[in-house]
Amino acid sequence: MEKDYESLLKKKAMEAAQATEAAKKLQQKVEELQVAAQKKDDDIVRLQAEANCAKELILALEDKLQKAHSLASEKEDEMHLQASQKRKQDMSGTHRKSRSEGHSQGGKSKNNPRRQMVEDQPETSQKRQCASALSNGLSLRHCSSRMHLKPGTSPAPQQVLFHSSFKVPKLKTPNPPPPPL
Repeated sequence: MEKDYESLLKKKAMEAAQATEAAKKLQQKVEELQVAAQKKDDDIVRLQAEANCAKELILALEDKLQKAHSLASEKEDEMHLQASQKRKQDMSGTHRKSRSEGHSQGGKSKNNPRRQMVEDQPETSQKRQCASALSNGLSLRHCSSRMHLKPGTSPAPQQVLFHSSFKVPKLKTPNPPPPPL
């Protein structure tokens, strides 16, 4: 019986040692899980902070993008306005040019070889001819802003205040002052 108690005691001691060993292993696993949970919590906090920074960065970039869009829109509007103004200038220049060409050719013979020769020459060449004609005793006749030579008349020095194609600009009439009370 004593042997039975001793064997039972050894058996229980062995079971107790195994249980203690299992408890230690279990405690170690719990600690590892707690460390892993803490790491995950730290990662969550870090990722939330990064997400907040990314949101702020996105908002700042969206603001810059909005400013860039508005600036691009302003530039586009400005370019359209400039293009429109240039078209208007081109149209008015073309209109003036066609009127002056029509005026200078209206009623004149296109087949006149002397007239054709003068029109085909560059303006600087015409000026040189005019200067030499003045020294030779010829006078100048102005016709639609081109200089033509007229032989046989004496040179008369004449100052021209306005060019023949000068147009008087239309002025806006100011509002009359209110009558005194």
